Amino acid sequence: MKISILAVILLWPACCLADTFEFSANPAIASGPMGGTVNLGYTFTNTSPNLWALIGGGFSIETPPAKYLQCQAAYQGQCYDSYLLDPVVFVAPSSTVSSPTGFASFIWSPTTPEGYSFTGLLTAEVGWTSHNPFTTCCSFDGGSETASARYTAVVTPEPGTWALMGLGLTALLLKRFRPPHQRVAR
Repeated sequence: MKISILAVILLWPACCLADTFEFSANPAIASGPMGGTVNLGYTFTNTSPNLWALIGGGFSIETPPAKYLQCQAAYQGQCYDSYLLDPVVFVAPSSTVSSPTGFASFIWSPTTPEGYSFTGLLTAEVGWTSHNPFTTCCSFDGGSETASARYTAVVTPEPGTWALMGLGLTALLLKRFRPPHQRVAR
């Protein structure tokens, strides 16, 4: 009997947290030009009324195949060996934290075809505590779980392509609506 009560006490935090958060990619569809950077962010909503969420520690990202990437991990346009995430993101009870660029970034290869898209998975470890992490250090008493969200990355045309196409269409429209040339008699 003592063992079953102890098991219930130890497993209580992990079993009862399943619906205490919402995690999504922000934006859900990210884009960048050939040779450009794609930034992946997140939105995390802590729906628990009394537990703090601590996002960090272990996280991962499914990236497009290597042949479509110049580098798999980027920060401010530079390539790195691993991804950068804020060391730990704290989310207060009943609140939301959002970052459009704070999860990971990668750089498309200059040879990736325009219009190519890839759908991957963002995954982060979420720890729980009943103590305010800004006032009480290092007390993770609420268990942990994994948060996952799907994202789609798309290769967009370079801005120069759109500018040239716009100039061409403007020239055609101006030519069409130009009044006919009138001859002047001398």
